[in-house]
Amino acid sequence: MTTDLELLSGVARRRAAQAEAGMFDLGEGFDLPSRIEHTALRPLLSEGELESLCALALGRNFAALCVPLPWIGAAKDLLSPGSVSPAAAISYPLGTSPVEIQEEETRRAIDSGAREISVTLSHWKLKKPDTSELRREMERLREVSEGVSLSFTLETSMLSEEEIIAAVRLAELARADWVRCGSGLWGNSAIGEIALLKSAAPESMKICASVEAEREGNGFRSIYPLFAAGADRVSTSSPLALLRDTPLAPQG
Repeated sequence: MTTDLELLSGVARRRAAQAEAGMFDLGEGFDLPSRIEHTALRPLLSEGELESLCALALGRNFAALCVPLPWIGAAKDLLSPGSVSPAAAISYPLGTSPVEIQEEETRRAIDSGAREISVTLSHWKLKKPDTSELRREMERLREVSEGVSLSFTLETSMLSEEEIIAAVRLAELARADWVRCGSGLWGNSAIGEIALLKSAAPESMKICASVEAEREGNGFRSIYPLFAAGADRVSTSSPLALLRDTPLAPQG
């Protein structure tokens, strides 16, 4: 008898193969800049750098700008003329902070003006035989972040297919709005990983891929197959390089 894992894996492989072969149509009006989340998660940001980041995000109409917690309030004020969402990364990048610390970071980020909260999953708890503790923690974070967009970041390159599916189902139970395919620190999101997330997620849950153009030897040739595989957004610290290195989307 075919298992759920085998069924989802099969659907994901077909989706990934079609995306890699260019057999997709992103639809009329597809706009890449509005599907980009610019991440600037570095230890220091000067006032001038933050102003430049916000001006770029507004000028290009990015979906969101993710900055460290101390700069969320200023980013919110600078982004207020437009629709770019101020976003905060919680327990970044390892996901090893105690849940009480994650909750406090989340509260402070929201109080400072964050409209999107991205929490790095406690991967070590996902690998336990019993994931009920992780489920409770994810649900607590949903309670704290009620009213804003909540996502969980999965380092999919370090997880088995079964673990990826389990993480997506936990995120669904926690009423998360998004799941993210990696932080980008351990490599770009793979088409197959995105396809598996899309196949496992409910229709209401969105998928974010992580892409760093400069980590590809000759530039990232095309990110459109990631969207075809199921991504709704890409997260990157180098959006201009990504836009420069990406050719026009294939149609039909």
